[in-house]
Amino acid sequence: MKTITLTEKQFATLNSAVCNAYIEVSNAEERDAVNSLIDSMSQQTAEHITPQVAHQKLTRVRAELDTLIALGESYAHFQSAQATHKYLKKAKNDLKGLS
Repeated sequence: MKTITLTEKQFATLNSAVCNAYIEVSNAEERDAVNSLIDSMSQQTAEHITPQVAHQKLTRVRAELDTLIALGESYAHFQSAQATHKYLKKAKNDLKGLS
């Protein structure tokens, strides 16, 4: 296996090309080959974190949501204040079952 290092822009270009290739291929064999490439890219770019770090990130997300919810339906902070407030509360509620 060979490893290469790409800049963010190079990776975005490569990712876009691969996605376009998937759309353009017509037979199942070529589509499987492109899928395999997409899977390989996903595995290489996935950030490996420990369960403790994942839990800390989830805790931080909840805290940040609390901060944004505390702003209320403020048009000074949000363009669509009522909808934003509603969705923030929904997001916080959806995270309750996660640990």
